[in-house]
Amino acid sequence: MVVRVDDQAYAYRNECLHQASPLAGGLVKNGVITCPLHFWRYDATTGVKCGEPELRLDSYPVRLESGTVLVEMPEPAPVRSMRETMLDHAREWDRGDG
Repeated sequence: MVVRVDDQAYAYRNECLHQASPLAGGLVKNGVITCPLHFWRYDATTGVKCGEPELRLDSYPVRLESGTVLVEMPEPAPVRSMRETMLDHAREWDRGDG
């Protein structure tokens, strides 16, 4: 998600810290991003949750070239098979027998 404050652009993962709901479609006003589902608010220039400085949105480097906003995105996580996913889940599952 890219937002503009004055003449600067900022890029964040399109995911609210509350319940991982999308931030896109939320309100950006007076330098504050407001989640459209549960109304959590973030400073649009830092990604910090209003009133809770220890919580911050994942951000990405941004640069402007000839009027175009370019965002440096991380490499996507490798695709895992269903078998790998299920085995990891089984390793972490507390069976209550210990």
